Amino acid sequence: MNTTTLINSLAGIFCASLNRLELSSDDPPSDLLDHLLETTTRSRDHHHWNHSEGGNSVLHHGILPIEQPCTENLTPLIRLLPCDKRAGLASLVDSHRIFDSNWQSLRLKILNRPDGLDLRIEIEAVLNPIREISIRNWSFKSIFGKSIESKCPLASTSKVEIIENQKNSLIEPRATEDGLAIDGKHTFDIMRAVFPLEIEMKWPNESNFIHPKQYDLSPIEVKRIITGYGQNRGKLGVEIKFNENKIRSNDEEKDFVGEKEDELIYFEQFPWWLSIYLHTLTIKLDDHPINPNEVILEKKIKASLQRERSYLITLKLKHPDQLSEDAQRRRKGSMRENGDGQIRRMRIDFEYEKDLLLYTEYSSDANRGFDLSPALVIHNKLELVNNSGSITSSRNSDVEADFITDGEGRRIKTKSSFYWSTCGLISLATPDFSMPYNVIIVTSTVIALFFGSVFNLLVREFKIVKIKNSSK
Repeated sequence: MNTTTLINSLAGIFCASLNRLELSSDDPPSDLLDHLLETTTRSRDHHHWNHSEGGNSVLHHGILPIEQPCTENLTPLIRLLPCDKRAGLASLVDSHRIFDSNWQSLRLKILNRPDGLDLRIEIEAVLNPIREISIRNWSFKSIFGKSIESKCPLASTSKVEIIENQKNSLIEPRATEDGLAIDGKHTFDIMRAVFPLEIEMKWPNESNFIHPKQYDLSPIEVKRIITGYGQNRGKLGVEIKFNENKIRSNDEEKDFVGEKEDELIYFEQFPWWLSIYLHTLTIKLDDHPINPNEVILEKKIKASLQRERSYLITLKLKHPDQLSEDAQRRRKGSMRENGDGQIRRMRIDFEYEKDLLLYTEYSSDANRGFDLSPALVIHNKLELVNNSGSITSSRNSDVEADFITDGEGRRIKTKSSFYWSTCGLISLATPDFSMPYNVIIVTSTVIALFFGSVFNLLVREFKIVKIKNSSK
């Protein structure tokens, strides 16, 4: 199966415009590759990438910046399920409820196992019950519009897991006889449930939900930056904001000398109609310029080909807390600004130039602009593990981790967190698409106005006719 057939097949399954997706067979960051494919292996040296050891297989990856969801996006996907959505968990899936949520995600994974193909379908949604009733109480009927009426006879396991809430919440019915959570979760086994199964979670002593004044910030935030004016050149990049407190104490910092350091991987995929000038790359730490060579550990660049291949750039960066002493001294201005001596913002940007498109290459809404794919920042964290297996410095322990051993025989736990920026919008020089139609209409009108007179002059003959006197 070639890539065109694959894209068209996936476009049919998801009822999406994946036919506009530009696939690339170039190597993405190995950490991203591990995140996408469970069977992928990579080098444990954190300063070198290694190609996937997948035999003759080729990894194709691509990013579609924007897609307008439709209720029909779920229809072909649901038909792949053994019981469709007539029974079991899938009966809760309602297209209107899913796409009315604050956030949704569809995933389709096909893994080649020794005993056959393994198909995994994942549907994620973030629903907000407070938007309609101003309280946190929710149930299957309130968020999905229905209950589970029966189990799927073809399913071997089917479960509903509800994470325990510590603030006087009540779950009905009880998942266990005593109603206590196991490992922080209330697990309902649908294969043994009494139907119809209607699960609800409520706060009896709460008449109106008050939103908290402070929220837990993400450890890292990535924001797309686009500056400049005009139809020719500009500057774009990302701003990485660090919301973490001091990462390690001085004693812990001594254990992470040499090459074993936290690192950031910055990955971008630009369309071919943007000419990227990487020699103009600048890096600022808290608005203070710094030499890019002091931050960049390694870079991989794949230049674009006009109308054939997109521009790929991967930068492996030092975490700001592991900069050299000279760079640390130069950031003293930011220490006074932040008060804690930490770098809070890293800005990476470079100049670009827009290419001209053919008339037929513009989309139907070209005046809206052209979308840029989001930037990806991967944060690799290293944590020293004691012989007992405990971690001396723990951050974001909910992320999958691998163990490696350094040159001194110490076990180091590696964790990778993925952060995506928002999409960008670039305005290109757009022709006046109405001009051909205006010319046709004006020309046709002029021809119609003068056609009769000109036609008469060309085909008719004018003669003097004498009228005979009939009064004789």
